[in-house]
Amino acid sequence: MAVGMRDSRARGAAIVAFMTLVLPMVGHAAGRACASAACQYWQSPSSLPERSLISIAIVLTTLVATTVAMFPVVVFILNGYTWRRHTIVRSLTTRAKNDYLKLYHKEKDDEKGADARFEAFYRKWFGRTRLMAPTLIMAGIVLAYTFMLACYGAQSLFGFALIYLLDPLGAANSGHSLAIGAAAISGAYTLVSIDAISRVVKRELSAEDIYVYCLRLMTCVPVAFALASVLKDDAALIVAFSVGGFPIQTIADMIRQLAQKRLGFTPSPDAVDDLITKLAGVDDAVFQRMSNIGVSTIGQLAETDPVQLTMRTNLTFTYLLDLASQALAWNYLETKLAILRPMGLRGACELGVLNREATESGTDPATVARRTNAQAVIGQAATALGLTTEQFANLLHQVADDPYTGFLIEAYA
Repeated sequence: MAVGMRDSRARGAAIVAFMTLVLPMVGHAAGRACASAACQYWQSPSSLPERSLISIAIVLTTLVATTVAMFPVVVFILNGYTWRRHTIVRSLTTRAKNDYLKLYHKEKDDEKGADARFEAFYRKWFGRTRLMAPTLIMAGIVLAYTFMLACYGAQSLFGFALIYLLDPLGAANSGHSLAIGAAAISGAYTLVSIDAISRVVKRELSAEDIYVYCLRLMTCVPVAFALASVLKDDAALIVAFSVGGFPIQTIADMIRQLAQKRLGFTPSPDAVDDLITKLAGVDDAVFQRMSNIGVSTIGQLAETDPVQLTMRTNLTFTYLLDLASQALAWNYLETKLAILRPMGLRGACELGVLNREATESGTDPATVARRTNAQAVIGQAATALGLTTEQFANLLHQVADDPYTGFLIEAYA
């Protein structure tokens, strides 16, 4: 009785895996129903035409499933990369490129050759070729997995496949283990495909994301076996499918929490007063992306290379320039920066421009009007901050003389 029930579950899991590749939206219950019907009316094919038809179906299913997973990535390599390059390379002036290379990479001051030097730098570190290796690795993994799933489903339904994964003697343990593995691979395939499509639509796919996809596909089976070993048979397949879609960080957090619980260790939270979540426009999703690459505090953000930050986080370049501007101003004003925001002084760029307008010389009406207005704003801002006019003017001078502020102003221009 137990052997028969386990064989039945294995056949049901095969249908789910097979239909996940062909029709991902088909539910688990429909899959089990189809499995039962197929087992009643299909026998192992003996004629060559039947076997040829099943072989063609396996190959086509493998190719279609691989194309579904890889097509968005290939489209991004061909088109999305050009758009991201355009937003950075074409948005910076020649002077801004020269300032960037001089400030962040200690290159020589040569404004005439800045365009060519920046282009060479971008192609070396963020070129399209960086996406090729992880894409080929992912394609190989997906091709192998989809082929095995197609063979597993064909053998379970029709008794024939190009490679035989199930024990021909019908061992229950073998069938159940393969069912767990198939469910885990199906879950990882589905979630990787959905995540890749989402990132391509938002134009934020990176080489690191593709490597994470590869790692998720490679680890889904052993993780599913580890969790299924402590669960009942009825829940093991569902958990195996779900684990295939868990983010790697989520799995790592689960393992760490379980280990801490077993060891009786409770970590104390770090007391940090300058997390980037205190800047305007930073939510939990942005904080997670930034912290994943080691940038979690305002002090770190203030002096981090904005071009590399853009490529590593896939956030827009202008958005990160604004955050860097706020971070520079926060280093001087901290929470008092919020007091200046209603006055139009959002970050270091605005403070630098205010200082320039207050100190510029000239007698033409437009210059005099800007200077008069800037000096009035300086007095009002100093009063709001509880500083003297001289103290706030010195603060403006320090912010304006910061080389990072100069680059940000030029980049915005």
